[in-house]
Amino acid sequence: MLNTLIIDYVSCTFKNLSSIDIDSVMEYLAINILRIPLEYFTYYDYGYNKYNCHFAYNEIKIYFKRDFEKPNQYIVEQGVFLELKGQACRQIEEFFSTKYSWPHFLRKCYEHYAKFTRFDLANDIYDKTLNIQQIKSFADKGLCVTRVKIKIYYEETEANSQNLYGNSITFGKHGNDGKQWCVYNKLLEQNKTSTQYSNGWIRSELRLFGDSAQLGVKYLIEKQITLNDFFFQTLSHFIRFVSEECTDKNIRRRPITKWWSDYLQTQEKIHLKTTKEKRTMLSTETFINKQAQKSLGMIYSRDKIAYGEEKALENLVSLAKNGESKMTIDDMMIVHQSALEKTTETSYVQRKE
Repeated sequence: MLNTLIIDYVSCTFKNLSSIDIDSVMEYLAINILRIPLEYFTYYDYGYNKYNCHFAYNEIKIYFKRDFEKPNQYIVEQGVFLELKGQACRQIEEFFSTKYSWPHFLRKCYEHYAKFTRFDLANDIYDKTLNIQQIKSFADKGLCVTRVKIKIYYEETEANSQNLYGNSITFGKHGNDGKQWCVYNKLLEQNKTSTQYSNGWIRSELRLFGDSAQLGVKYLIEKQITLNDFFFQTLSHFIRFVSEECTDKNIRRRPITKWWSDYLQTQEKIHLKTTKEKRTMLSTETFINKQAQKSLGMIYSRDKIAYGEEKALENLVSLAKNGESKMTIDDMMIVHQSALEKTTETSYVQRKE
């Protein structure tokens, strides 16, 4: 497998939008920046931190602080907060094309005077280029040159053995206006044992917070450099591991060690992953379980109380049939493929019995 680079977290606040009407702003952001149909989003009358409501399409979330004294308006001073965590980043990629992908999206946010508060890039490594224990060993010996003062090593093992459940090392603090570099065993985190990952799966993740995120995205856009260049340039300025054999007592003057040099040189081989994930019935069911299940339950409960169970079930069937009428040809292909898989699976179980 090729090593890949992905954007794994983006958050920013918009404070200079032309309208203060929540519906108008949401429509503008959905169409012009996210490029996702507005009807995909659901409104929720709760938020977090200083925000009290939000719109969501699965993990893609946009937060407002509603002004209850002025119908359908938000408090401009708080801005509109867009948050894309890991899964949200993968979901927005489903709507990208050759004409609109991550560089275009970031530039669009920047042109709308977005204040970036977090920006994470993750390098997925499948060729053993980085080793967590080796990183820890060099850091413990003082062979690590960096401005940060905090290093956190984490290891989770089985109670009665040395079998690993989790392993990571992190340099730098989370939050404020700083940077953080974390290397962890993604294979253990995902609990995967497939032969697809015969050389392991290590993730090298660069996290930028506050002013570091804002300056980082600004530099990326204004200099028009690639995400690969940005990741390795930023990382090499943030931290380096130096030669153990060199006798110079001034650690900062020592040349970098070979394994660190080898890792930095993998830049040319890394594939920037922005391809769309193929939509499946499983992903559709996951989406319903996460976002729509509770809403359907509320509708069913309301109708059951008001009209009785039979009428409540009829209304749910009616909702499903309305959705069926809106299905596209691509949707029908996914449905038929999934139905075939289910039929084959049932036949296999019956033969086995």
